[in-house]
Order: sequence, then C-alpha cells, then structure tokens
Amino acid sequence: MLNSQRYHSLDAMRGVLMIMGVYFHLAIPYAESGAHILWPFIALTHAFRMHAFFFISGFFGALILYRKGSKEMLQNRFKRVFLPLIVLAPPVCFLSAIGSKYVQSIMNTDKSFMDGLAKVFDSPLEYSLYGTEHLWFLHLLFAMSILGYIMSKGLELNVDILKRLFGSLFKNSWLGFLVVCFLYAFLLSLLNIHKAQTGKIYDWFWFVHPSALKGFVAFSFFYFWGWQAYHFKDQLGNISLRTYFKIYVAYAVVVWLLVWSLFQTGYSSPYWYWNDFFHENISAKKVTFIVDMSDEVVIKGDGDSSAVYVNVSPWEKPQGFKMDPIGNGQWSYTMELWPGAYSYKFRNGLYNDWSDAGWEDWERIGDGGCGYGKDNNRRFFLDDEDLTLGIFCWSECMDCSDNEVPLAFYQNNPLETKNNLIRRCFIFLNNFAVPMWIMLTMAFFVRFYYKFSKTLKYISDSSYWIYIIHPILIPFIGSVFYYDKINVHIQFFLSSILLTIACFLSYHYLVRKTFIGKFLNGKKVQ
Repeated sequence: MLNSQRYHSLDAMRGVLMIMGVYFHLAIPYAESGAHILWPFIALTHAFRMHAFFFISGFFGALILYRKGSKEMLQNRFKRVFLPLIVLAPPVCFLSAIGSKYVQSIMNTDKSFMDGLAKVFDSPLEYSLYGTEHLWFLHLLFAMSILGYIMSKGLELNVDILKRLFGSLFKNSWLGFLVVCFLYAFLLSLLNIHKAQTGKIYDWFWFVHPSALKGFVAFSFFYFWGWQAYHFKDQLGNISLRTYFKIYVAYAVVVWLLVWSLFQTGYSSPYWYWNDFFHENISAKKVTFIVDMSDEVVIKGDGDSSAVYVNVSPWEKPQGFKMDPIGNGQWSYTMELWPGAYSYKFRNGLYNDWSDAGWEDWERIGDGGCGYGKDNNRRFFLDDEDLTLGIFCWSECMDCSDNEVPLAFYQNNPLETKNNLIRRCFIFLNNFAVPMWIMLTMAFFVRFYYKFSKTLKYISDSSYWIYIIHPILIPFIGSVFYYDKINVHIQFFLSSILLTIACFLSYHYLVRKTFIGKFLNGKKVQ
C-alpha cells in the first residue's frame, strides 16, 4: 500500500522524469550528429514525460488543497513554482547563451568565443528575457494552480461524472484506459495540434498566443486528471503493472494496424518516427524553391559566408536549409517532401535562433496577398507532382519584374480536406497512447518503489535543481569530448557521465543544505 502521509512512488517518479529531461536535452545534438540509436529514447521520453509530470503535479496540487486548504495550496505553488521561474530563468538563459557561443567557437574555429561573449554582454536583457526556455512548464503549472484554486472556490472539482470517469481506471481497467485515452486523443485531434508542447509555449507571454493556449489546454488535461486521481489515492497501491501492460499491448496492436492503414493512402503523418518506419508507403516529390535577391544584399548573419536559407514547416530548426546561388542574383534549393500542406519563408543569412533577424518582411508578403496565418508565411500544397515555387522577388508575391507567380497564391486544394482529415486521424492515434505510457510508468513505480528509499529520495530532492541548471553545463561538458576521431556514441556516453557527476556534485555542495535548497524544495521534514 502507498504510505498515507508520503507518496514515495510518485515522488520517485517525478524525480526520475525530471532527470530524464536532462539526458533528453543532452541526446539531441548527438543524435543529430549521427548517434541515431538515441532517437528512440528522444521520441519516447518526449512523447509522455512532461504529460506525466503535469499528472503528478495535479495529484500533489489536490493533496495540498485538501489537506491544508486552497490558500495554502496557492501560496505553496507561488513559492515553489512561480518564484523559482522568475528568479532563476533569466540568469539560466543568460548563462546558457554564453555556453551556446562557446560551443559555436569550438565547432567553428572562425568564430571567436570572446566576440560571442561580447555580443551576449552587449545585450544582456535580450538574452536573459528571450523566453522561459526549458522552464516553460513552471509558467503553465502555476497558471493551472491558479485555475485549480478558482475552481475549488467556485466549483467542486470532485464532481460525480469525473469520479465515475477516472474511477473506471481502477474498477474496470480496460474500459478506463479506453475512455481516458480516447478523450485525450480526441482533444488533440479537435485542437489540430500533433503534440501538446507546441506554439510559443516558451514565451513569457504565452497566454496571448492561440497556439500556446492550445498546448496549455492539452497539458491541463493531465493536471486535472492527476487532480481527480488524488480522490482514488487509496486505490493507487492496487494497480497492476501486469494488467496495464496487457492492456497496452492489446491497444498498441490495434493502433499500429490503424496507422498502417492510414499510410496506405500515400500521405505522411506529422510524426517523423512513423514516417521513417512507413517510408515505403509514401511517395516523396521534389519541391524547388527559388528566390531573387538581385535587389538585396545577401549577408552572413551568424554563418561563415553570405547565403540565403529557406525554412519549411514543420519549423524544427531556425537555420533552415542553405540555398545555392544559380546566377543573376537568384538562389535555389530542392528538397523531397511527402504529400501535404506546408508553410515556408526565406531568410537572409544564417541564424541559430528564432529572432526576427533575416526573415522576409511579413507585412509586405501579407499586403501582397500570399501571406497566410498570423505570421504571413508562404504556403503550398503538395500532391502527386513535383513543384517549383518561384521565382520570387525577396519579400514579394511577384517576381522582380512585377510578374505574378501563380503558385505564390495558396488556393485551398480539394484534396486538402482529405489531407486534414488524415492528419487528424494520425494525431488521434499517436496521442491515444500517451495516457497509457503514464499509467504504465506509474504502475511500475507503485510496484517497485512504494517504500521509502534514501537513494530515490535524494534523486527526487535534487532533480529540481539539476533540471534547472543542466542547460548551463551541457555546452561546456559536451565540448570536452568534442573530437572528430571519437565515436559520437562514445562522446555521448562520456558526456553523460561527466554531466551526471557535475549536476549531483553541484546539488550536494551548493544546494542541498543551503538557502537555495530551501528555496526550491521547502523546509526539510524530519
């Protein structure tokens, strides 16, 4: 049974999830550099880790409220969530920017670290307040806590319909899984977002961005699911890992068959791992982008040479794709894409961030009639033929002789309705599994870590600090083993060891018994 005063399994689960985030961020650059074995770890942890964190946060939010009252719950969340965000996010972002400049100098000998350092110190507020970065979840969590406080005052959260809904997970596991998974999958397909962590969710003012609000709604599902789970706290110790695993396998087989069926349509999904696995079912087409820069000065940006880049949705990297000069001031880039609707925009110079530098003038594109959405991105629809997009004059919907470029003006293709329906089906099937992973993970920790463990307690206490400061350490530690003759997998392994040692040593000697530890974790309960 779970301890009635302390939920050791959930404490351990929360700590491990946060530590997993450290290695998630460390793994990405190595995977992009050729350590492809890391991609499954990256995809899996990103699929459910933060969702599970919000679930646990909702559970403990309800615990504080029902044990100590709504006022104490809100005060606790303010001190443990919001204050660490506003106090620590700016210096962490500033120091992370310095680390980024250091990595650039190591990987590119033409770049001076001192020049990069001077750039950061010339604009300290810009780098400090750029966004909440990896601490975005604290901002959302505090907003959910406020919402929970308001609802506890004006609405009893433990209403009968929610009790019956989430109680089914314990009374009838098969039906409970089906209901909860269906609700979350349907929610995301309705919102038309392929994952919860979307849009400008990293912005300090995320609540003014519709896309970030959709992410907030998606994550709130898990927070208030965890809130309801608190009302069944006495039954958590009875959940069966074996039963949940059987349910997962059964549903996974059905979902996989449905995914395979969708790929028979020839359309791609919003998920790279499915596209890679089913790539033989998708017929890629060539798309050529051409932009005329004859009236513009092509610049370097942060790159080594002057060049133009094209960035195509999904917007995964700010750098985009480097185009090739083809004469007469024109630049071209050809890539293969799967059928579907895409957004794109050109960028003058190489930039490693999402700042406004280098992008086309979105107002001119909007005034010209070929800008779509709030950012006036160019758009096109790819079906069963190769496409050539251009020749566009920079920031214009015409060529540089004022001739109309037909494909500049995005028309709603009749097939896009089909594409949108298939996309939403993919979203539904992918996110159907997210609650399953959370329940499986929780069942694992309840099964094996329901008793007090000094080791797991230490990990749980240290995880908050470690997660906050790890982006500062990763650039410098990763650079220690950066050498072309060392296998990239070995580099990741050695960096992981050194990062682990540095993180825990910093907690043990700088945080654990200091005011910082009390600030983050509160007063120790003996």
